[in-house]
Amino acid sequence: MTSTIKTSNEKLFKRIRSYLRRQEAFCVSTCQNGLYAITIYHLDDLELYYQVWRTIRHFHLSPKQQEPLALAA
Repeated sequence: MTSTIKTSNEKLFKRIRSYLRRQEAFCVSTCQNGLYAITIYHLDDLELYYQVWRTIRHFHLSPKQQEPLALAA
């Protein structure tokens, strides 16, 4: 299972990447058009949930919906 954390703030990106490496999580970081992304790999569902939950709490982030809901026509 994989999960991706995205941000446009370079300083926050570096802090999150450093934190995940200290937690010994296997992650890959990318930068494209000013949007930084960290993808976490090789965790089962429960481990991934707790890793993302700890990261969100550690940095006082708010989980956001990945895709906006489509308005009913």
